[in-house]
Amino acid sequence: MSPEHSLELAKLVKSIQPNCLVSGRIGNEFGDYMSTGDNKIPYLPYYGDWEVPATLNDTWGYKYFDDNWKSPKELVKLLVKINSRGGNYLLNVGPDARGIIPKPSVDILKQVGRWISANGESIYATRPVPVMPYETEWGMFTYKPGKLFMHVFDWKLNLNIHCLANKIVRAYIMQTGEEIEFTQTYGSASKQHRVIFQLPETQPDLLDTVICIETEEDDVILDSLDTI
Repeated sequence: MSPEHSLELAKLVKSIQPNCLVSGRIGNEFGDYMSTGDNKIPYLPYYGDWEVPATLNDTWGYKYFDDNWKSPKELVKLLVKINSRGGNYLLNVGPDARGIIPKPSVDILKQVGRWISANGESIYATRPVPVMPYETEWGMFTYKPGKLFMHVFDWKLNLNIHCLANKIVRAYIMQTGEEIEFTQTYGSASKQHRVIFQLPETQPDLLDTVICIETEEDDVILDSLDTI
């Protein structure tokens, strides 16, 4: 659309419902937030308002032969990945010709819903996490002031985090409240902070076990990249 058409449509929407958010796909920078490409997640945190339009399988509508459903664990991973970078997960669910949500969609989303019921604090009202200087293959992070949420997908008994310079007050598993023992050290030669968490032998939630790390500081503090 031309800039004139985009502006006309945005004004029309606001005249009817002033509090309505207009998608960035209206074009010409007249939207209220950025909408990425379909199923496209920014590589780095984006510090504006944005969302990822995504599909539960490979299609937007309903196709009887499309059984390539994302697993509950995969959906939770995508949710955490998007959320950790500051975005909203706009997940499409396509009803069939009778207006019925397919059973696989229902079953998958119920499992994800149960996970969110127990771990919603680690998702809602969180902020983009600063970029870590290294990849963490076992999980990801989300945070809100004074709390860093460690999402552990691949369980390890001794979990090491480097470069986290916050003073940790306590750590516990969100779903059970079980306290997690940890040690914090600082290497003067490497100028690098290190935290070692002692996790239980059994992973409480196979989808994503969330460990809440309460810190004295509101923001996440990482070692400077030029010191590691």
